[in-house]
Amino acid sequence: TVAAGTVMNELLLWEASICDDTTAGHGAAAEGERPVEHRLVGHEGGVFASSWSTDGTAIVSSSDDRTVRFWKRTGSAWELQWTSWGHTARVWKVTLIEERGIIVSCGEDAAARVWDMEGKCMTSVQNSNGRNLWALAVDPANTMCATGGNDCSVKLWELPTVPPPTAGVNPLE
Repeated sequence: TVAAGTVMNELLLWEASICDDTTAGHGAAAEGERPVEHRLVGHEGGVFASSWSTDGTAIVSSSDDRTVRFWKRTGSAWELQWTSWGHTARVWKVTLIEERGIIVSCGEDAAARVWDMEGKCMTSVQNSNGRNLWALAVDPANTMCATGGNDCSVKLWELPTVPPPTAGVNPLE
């Protein structure tokens, strides 16, 4: 499944297909095109980023509306589980890090925020000069995060670990 945010405040989901070169770029009727299967509606601004759970049953999204949202698939339907506020401006990037039980976001407010899996902000790292953060990357071991932005620098910081949730509380279960 592929996800893409829109300026119409939606996160669109559809099944991916392999397209050979003979059908690429031939408009809406191109062979192999797949219809949108799900429209996740709830954001009040354009959706800039999303990140999947490894099993494809959950997705987080970030938006122009200054929120991070957590969506979960139950059967064939998708439901909004929670909406978290904390950023004071657009949220450009979001990453779901299941192994640590956290979600990381960064935005135009010069902050990178770490959320637990229930949507509570655990910590915030502020860019020292107050300029926008546009980029977010996590190392393969999921221990460090790099943020970059309008100050032309890359900052590395250690990610926290959240204790494992008790049975029935984990939103990924």
